[in-house]
Amino acid sequence: MKELIFDTHNVNKIREIQHLIGKKFRILSLDDIGYTEEIPENKADIEVNAIEKAIRIYELFLLET
Repeated sequence: MKELIFDTHNVNKIREIQHLIGKKFRILSLDDIGYTEEIPENKADIEVNAIEKAIRIYELFLLET
């Protein structure tokens, strides 16, 4: 099963997204991957913030795999 990491520590949000997506993907929170910090949102554009967060998680957790 493929996994998607969502930038949240909110368990209820993860459950809601998992319910919407179904069983095709497993939704992981930042806590699930061992990341306990908040990722700053310091850009005015939501898309740029999302891209920077995705890059940060990729570099920290996925680049080495």
